[in-house]
Amino acid sequence: MSFLEKSNDEIIIRKNNENLFVSIVEYIDNNFTQNLSLKELAKKYSVNYSYLSRKFKEITHTTFNKYINAKRIYRSTILLATTNDSIAKIASDVGFCSQSRFTEIFIIRHLIPPKEYRKRFKNKIALRESFKNTYKDTYLVNQDTYEDIPEEENNDNKK
Repeated sequence: MSFLEKSNDEIIIRKNNENLFVSIVEYIDNNFTQNLSLKELAKKYSVNYSYLSRKFKEITHTTFNKYINAKRIYRSTILLATTNDSIAKIASDVGFCSQSRFTEIFIIRHLIPPKEYRKRFKNKIALRESFKNTYKDTYLVNQDTYEDIPEEENNDNKK
């Protein structure tokens, strides 16, 4: 096998591995509310568990469990701020096995319990959504501070 043939084979293998990991991450992103385990994913995608664990951390810069928990907590913040569902229901809906585990992880991430988060942000998010709907043509979000900023009026129209 020549150097060129070997290089082409390595590129094909690398490309297949990239596609595999894109598929795995997409699967996780679409199913994070389910009871997922890295062992099950390794079996589903016919990949060695240790290899998958190492590669997952290399690609996402976090562990599988931290990645899943971050997805679940993010989704829970939306539900806490936009619904009246109980905290137990939200915990279950986003994939936590118990409300106590959900609360524990939530506090680690946000430094306040879910109930307090809801109190602080429920009205603010509802107001933001109302503002977005009212001014949807001129609405901008400052990505650095997450503050809502209406677009400035064009002074040419005032003359």
